[in-house]
Amino acid sequence: MNIRALSYLLLLMDSMGLEVETENVNRLWRQIAPNLPLEEDVLEPLVNLWQILKGSGRTVETRAAFQRPYAPPDFFQKIQDQVPEEKPVITTPEKTREKSLKPETSLVQHSLSGLYIYGIILGDNSKPILFNPSGLDYQSVRIIWYRNIGAMVHDCPPEAYQSADREIVATWLRQHQEVLDKALARFPSVIPMSFDIIFKATSELDAEQVVVGWLESNYLKVMELLNNLVGKVEFGIKVVCSNDVLTQRAENANPAIQRLKKRMASMSTGTAYLYRAELESMIRKARSEVKQVMLENLCQCLKQVVCATKEHKVSKMWKSDGEEEILNLAVLVNPQATDSLGVLLEEYQNRMGVRVHFTGPWPTYSFVQDMEVADDVAGS
Repeated sequence: MNIRALSYLLLLMDSMGLEVETENVNRLWRQIAPNLPLEEDVLEPLVNLWQILKGSGRTVETRAAFQRPYAPPDFFQKIQDQVPEEKPVITTPEKTREKSLKPETSLVQHSLSGLYIYGIILGDNSKPILFNPSGLDYQSVRIIWYRNIGAMVHDCPPEAYQSADREIVATWLRQHQEVLDKALARFPSVIPMSFDIIFKATSELDAEQVVVGWLESNYLKVMELLNNLVGKVEFGIKVVCSNDVLTQRAENANPAIQRLKKRMASMSTGTAYLYRAELESMIRKARSEVKQVMLENLCQCLKQVVCATKEHKVSKMWKSDGEEEILNLAVLVNPQATDSLGVLLEEYQNRMGVRVHFTGPWPTYSFVQDMEVADDVAGS
């Protein structure tokens, strides 16, 4: 097993709010690299070490200090959620393709019937546009236009990108992300696509005609989303709180808990034990209520600088370290408001006695879930 590649996977999972646990890592990797099983004697110690180190990690202390892993929040979740379907224009092959990290001349020389898509851009195709970054396996990325929207693609066989080599998979993910980063710097708006979406030719249409047809049929939906994303980027916000602090707040906010604890203090040990389950149930409920209040408080605090928020599932990995991740948000922000966002998060952190982890900027994955190619044509 390659330790560096596995560590990279844990970093990606954490950046999306996925629980970094042995079972989750196993399940996710079986989908991405099914031909190479994880070694439990290496995986479990590495996950445990990750949780220990993550739990003791420093909170972002200045608004300029952003953590920036390669893959965005919700990146692997999109891969995990995709259920391949057999439809006319995209294939879900059983054959595994192993590719090197350098361009394969044979793939460039013969006719290819697939197009790998990175995302959709808003632009002006009436003027020459210089944009030809290298994509997966250093393939040349080009733009297929329909009116003022374009699909960033490279030519490929109509087969899924799969490999038993974790370094190759990690490189593919990074290269996919790099194309999107360059597009964000070049165009006013970008809709990022999940990893491994491939259009294929049909008996009547080549792959490029299929892409153009999809852009045409989804033009109004795509344009509305692109216009909403103009000049905006995504940031990730995670809030971690001490279990003791969270419990104390729950008790202080709930008079019924205070009364029951006072009654139990005057009971015999045996009688008080009978009420312990009731007390614990009340505290759990009160803690959930406190978390909801803290979420509403944070959203209200950020309302003046963010354009939209998206709540993600929180990770449970902090509980073993006496802390709990209580909030996991993605926010849509104008880049010029980044400093103001950082100031507000620092104020919230100090006022609430929590730790805030602030990451980004990312492509807007959390805010384009309505634009799934798989809804119209099957993704590989």
